[in-house]
Amino acid sequence: MVDENWDESSTNDEVYDDDENDKDYQPYSPVLHESNSDESNNSIFSNQVQNTFEENHDENDVSIRPYSRKLKRIRQQNRQKGLPYTTAKGKKVGARSSDKELVACRMKCKDWLQDIKSNIFNEYWSLGSRTRRVDFIGSLVSKRSVISSRKRNQNSLKIRNVTYEYYFNHDGRPKKCCKKCFLTTLHENEKFVRTAIENKNCSPSGITKLDGRGKRCPVNKTTEEAILNVQKHISTFPTYESHYTRRTNDTKYLPSHLNLTLMYKLYRSETEKPVSKSIYEREFKKTKLKFKLRKADTCHKCDVLKMKIEMETNDENKKKLIEDRDHHVKNADDAYNTKKIDKDKSKLDPSILCLTFDLQQCLPTPFLETSVAFYKRLYWTYNLSTHNLATGQASCYLWHETIARRGANEIASCIYKELSNISNNVKTIILYSDSCAGQNKNSYLSAMFFTILEKKKYIEQINHKFLTPGHTHMECDSDHSLIEKQKKHSALQIAHPRDWATLISCTNKKKPFLVHEMDQEHFFNFEKLLKGPLVVRKKDENGNKFVWHDVAWLQYRSSNIGTLYYKTSLSEDEPFKIVNLKRRGRVNNFTLQKMYNSPVPISKEKKRDLLQLLPLIPNIYHDFYKNLNSDSTEKQDYDPDLDEDLSIDNDD
Repeated sequence: MVDENWDESSTNDEVYDDDENDKDYQPYSPVLHESNSDESNNSIFSNQVQNTFEENHDENDVSIRPYSRKLKRIRQQNRQKGLPYTTAKGKKVGARSSDKELVACRMKCKDWLQDIKSNIFNEYWSLGSRTRRVDFIGSLVSKRSVISSRKRNQNSLKIRNVTYEYYFNHDGRPKKCCKKCFLTTLHENEKFVRTAIENKNCSPSGITKLDGRGKRCPVNKTTEEAILNVQKHISTFPTYESHYTRRTNDTKYLPSHLNLTLMYKLYRSETEKPVSKSIYEREFKKTKLKFKLRKADTCHKCDVLKMKIEMETNDENKKKLIEDRDHHVKNADDAYNTKKIDKDKSKLDPSILCLTFDLQQCLPTPFLETSVAFYKRLYWTYNLSTHNLATGQASCYLWHETIARRGANEIASCIYKELSNISNNVKTIILYSDSCAGQNKNSYLSAMFFTILEKKKYIEQINHKFLTPGHTHMECDSDHSLIEKQKKHSALQIAHPRDWATLISCTNKKKPFLVHEMDQEHFFNFEKLLKGPLVVRKKDENGNKFVWHDVAWLQYRSSNIGTLYYKTSLSEDEPFKIVNLKRRGRVNNFTLQKMYNSPVPISKEKKRDLLQLLPLIPNIYHDFYKNLNSDSTEKQDYDPDLDEDLSIDNDD
């Protein structure tokens, strides 16, 4: 018997898996692999090789870099399965094959191994893992002490102490074979087999160890400390949640003036060794924070329908979507045309007053452009604007956080003050607004309109019309744009809420805006009226369900105070439906109660941030911020703009 062995004491620091310099390797040749493919015992494996290779790798795909992780993973998978692959340097390596004939040896391995060689080869390379291949080889190779050896020179380096024996399972029992036939059957190189045997010998129990490659931490990996610094920086920015949706939605929002680019720029300026922008963005996405978007110029529903139409392949469904879009756009156009008609009527008839009203986005106070302000919770100033369509006169009702909040009662109070000062010649009032349910389309506004009709006997009718969600641009929105433009070009420093009143009063020199600074005595609790002379009902007189969301036109008549007339469109041809809001057995006692008896507290965290900004605020205003009432029980700040935006999204 010929002992196939090597010196156990000899080691090789360079351990290769599938060494490309191995003499048994053959460059990939289509001609070589196409010949006799149907007649070969390896035909099934060859088909699997080709299919897997075509699915996992496209050599013509120039969009994938040769050192990319994706291509590296594909190369590794193909190499471990014996499939052809291309190295990162572009060298093509052929697939492992069992076509090579066994050589004649003194152990006569060919006589019994030739028939099962193909099956052994297929099972071995189907393992698809370096660890399993090492286990396979380790289980088939055994070590024993040398029985006899030829006399050699005592100084020879070829002195060995052990001999390795190679086996394959044949008829249910291990059968010894020579090393040459062992390597040929598996189409494996000698270095890999040596590595597998050394792996087995390192373990006292003979169990091979797992592959340790790829387990070391990369040199260029971002440290945990750097990741923590990124997370800490993101957490320094103030977050808000919606007041109306906080019970069902725990999403936190960042101010609309922030964005990822600006946040990363601030992070780089404050960090000695910053991470890349991609890592910063990755950590930001983990927080699930969102930016409060500014009011969009496009309609959400129009954009969704447009995308659905482009993606729809069924002609019938596409036709239905186009009809829905055209119907939505027609409703929007009809609403704008109706507003134009009412505007023209008010210009010709002084007994008709036509107004639009809307809330401007919150005005931050103090208004600072320094980077420090991005990390602080600012004090909000609110502005409800009305616009007289006949005269073009804009009126702004301003208040700030500790005066009042920004809900339905506050909106109703501002409109109440506006309508309380109208001329005695006005008989009909028409108002236009968006469809924000939390502020404009609710029972509090209805109670306010009934109160106006009760106190102003000369007013015969009030009409409140709602523009189509997503198509709500009005004249007061243009007024808000003028205010923002005035702020950009003005040298006035905004350090106190009253500075906003000064700035707005200087806006539009041709027709200056009228500014009304609201105090707590101007805000009334119209909700109380719904527990007095009025009651909220969910069905109209015909027994149909009354849904505020579907309403497009509300009408209030002095001849029938407490009765609500409504339509689901702005069409003159559609008849009004009736909802009776009068409480039985009660007289029309519309006495108003004050909404607030004390300043509204801000959060403890917000006051702390404001006090930290005092060095950037003139000394004359320090007492104002120091004396702000704070409430330590309020854990989270609410951004009022979120309530309006989320409500409009729900309408869409």
